[in-house]
Amino acid sequence: MWRRERRAQRGFTLLEVLVAFSVTALFLVLLPSTVAGVRRIADSAERNRAWLLAQSELEAYGARRSLEVGRYGGEQAGLAWELEVSTATPQQMGAAAVAPDPTATVALRQLRLRVRRAREREALLELTARRLYLVR
Repeated sequence: MWRRERRAQRGFTLLEVLVAFSVTALFLVLLPSTVAGVRRIADSAERNRAWLLAQSELEAYGARRSLEVGRYGGEQAGLAWELEVSTATPQQMGAAAVAPDPTATVALRQLRLRVRRAREREALLELTARRLYLVR
């Protein structure tokens, strides 16, 4: 009698190939949206850091530092900030047109703060504030 020898099957079945293609297609469809979501979260976190730095610097000027007219700047945790202090007019402050009093002990200042990534030129955040400054 003839005996048939069974050989081990080599290769994949059609069903296995279809499942592998389906899983790969699903992965390729979901990957870009996942990467975009992670990028949005990272950008949001960086903008939050920029906002906190801007608030901190605006509070520091006038409280601990002088509000003399000029340009100031610095870098902190990968973010660079630039502050421009200029003289503001009463109209910019929303006040009625009043002639400045030379004996006044307060001055109007406009603060323009720009926060950007340390190695880039494009601003992440730009704020403008107006403050009354006590002249000493």
